[in-house]
Amino acid sequence: MDVSTNHTVTPPGTSGGGGGEDGGEPDGLESQQVFLLILVLLLLVCFSVGQWATSRTKYLTEGSFGCLVGLLGGIILLIVNVFGDEDYSIDLAFPNEMFFDVLLPPIIFYQGYSMHKHRFFKNALVVMLLGLFGTIVSFACLSLTSALLRMFSTSTCLKLGAIMAATDSVAVLQVLNPERTPLLHSLVFGEGVINDASSIVLLRSVRSTYNNIDDGVDEALSRTIYSILTGFGLTFFFSGMIGVSVGLFSAFLMRVRSITNEYQERRRVDSSAAPSWVYQSQHSLSLFNHVSATHQVAFIGLLAYLAFVIAEILGLSGIMTLFVTGLVMSHYTHHNLDESAKVTTTNAFQA
Repeated sequence: MDVSTNHTVTPPGTSGGGGGEDGGEPDGLESQQVFLLILVLLLLVCFSVGQWATSRTKYLTEGSFGCLVGLLGGIILLIVNVFGDEDYSIDLAFPNEMFFDVLLPPIIFYQGYSMHKHRFFKNALVVMLLGLFGTIVSFACLSLTSALLRMFSTSTCLKLGAIMAATDSVAVLQVLNPERTPLLHSLVFGEGVINDASSIVLLRSVRSTYNNIDDGVDEALSRTIYSILTGFGLTFFFSGMIGVSVGLFSAFLMRVRSITNEYQERRRVDSSAAPSWVYQSQHSLSLFNHVSATHQVAFIGLLAYLAFVIAEILGLSGIMTLFVTGLVMSHYTHHNLDESAKVTTTNAFQA
């Protein structure tokens, strides 16, 4: 009698366990874990020793200390790969979407939220001239220089001009002391933020213009430049308006919550202290009475990200929207938060 049995065929070179092929060399997951461990240790060194090390000498800043710590971590990985028995080199690919959609929005929002508003608005004209019109002039000069080389197409020259017009003010801000040179620090900080937003808007305007115009655009350069500048101005304006609207909306809600709580406290002492509209709307406004400090921090972060998403969906600049939202929230919404929420919001986005 024939008996049919099912056998599981194991391909050559594989084993039933979950290890590597030879069991001795680290797989990709183990290499990433080792790299993540070293990265966490280096971050702990930066946060714990950075301020102490920079306070000991005037020639070392937090940025330069972070660069030295990163260099030390790279040397450690190099030594392990050269003299060790196992290869921990991994291919690191950082997705652009992760940076622009997750990491960059909190940074831009905090730049607007933490900006010294008095010095910024006092020197707003100079900051706008340097950050906005200076970027346009730099974009024009760099694009023209690239075109004179006759090595690239017109679209490539314009894209190069928009990318290279973005200046890196982080290194300069690390050197400047805001207490010793407050005016210069405010000008460089404001110019750097507006310059970054302007460069991103310019690059998107160039891309959208060349996607919507037919072939043969090199012969219609004047029409292309007009479309780019028009799109840049409209994007800059409407992105700012979205930021102002969301910022004022958050300020209105937090102000209603603050006034309602204040008058309810007074009502417990004197029933005639609260105005009539509080009595009439106390049921509809009772929703804001239970907004704790934790909820207020989440409310600020979610509304700011909502403004970013709305601007991106409409094809505008989410970066410019976030900066304006942070600026408006710090001027109006911040003063209507609880004291603990104020401290938590500032520290959370700074971290």
